[in-house]
Amino acid sequence: MEAARMALMAACNAGQEVHLCLSGGTTPRPLYEHLAQRDDFRTLLAEKDIHLWVGDEREAPEDSGSRNSEMIASCFRELPLTLHLWPHGPREVAGPAYEDELKRVRTRAWSQLGKDGDEPEETLFNLVLLGMGEDGHSAGLFSPGDLVPRGESLVRLTEAPTEPKRRMTLSAEALLSAGKIVVLMRGRSKVRRLMSNLFGEARDPIGIFMRDSTEVIALL
Repeated sequence: MEAARMALMAACNAGQEVHLCLSGGTTPRPLYEHLAQRDDFRTLLAEKDIHLWVGDEREAPEDSGSRNSEMIASCFRELPLTLHLWPHGPREVAGPAYEDELKRVRTRAWSQLGKDGDEPEETLFNLVLLGMGEDGHSAGLFSPGDLVPRGESLVRLTEAPTEPKRRMTLSAEALLSAGKIVVLMRGRSKVRRLMSNLFGEARDPIGIFMRDSTEVIALL
């Protein structure tokens, strides 16, 4: 977990306005809880404008315990930062609303960066933290069809193999638009699945994120 914490802290030092995209699930929760309590992170919050985004979400009732947004909010909501959470309700409404918010906030940020006449590098996030499922899915991307670009859309509505099946996720293009990608996973079986993708023996969604600069942190 220390390596993941250091990667997040380094991203927070990237500029005055920082945008982090976080994964859900049980693996990263201890990391978020630990980070939220650290003095060095709280010091950064006093100096930086930090925005936290949620990479993917499940269509599930409020307070169901199934929503990534609620887990991440429970870890960070008491801190002076900006949380961008997927709205409740049908994903056909929540997905486009979240996409609109992302486009609005990032367009404003790019506009501010370009005030000196230089073209800003249009990365959506300073860092994207991803997880991986036993089947090789990542975020809410479960199949090759989920990876196909669809115009300028930054959100996909996808189907998971298990309940809750109705998912909404940032697209592969949106997640790849990051200064840094970190993949955090737990268990030897997931490491073996990842290696199968690296060696071309499998073609799972996680494979698209395996760039030269991607950092993989495996908790065994």
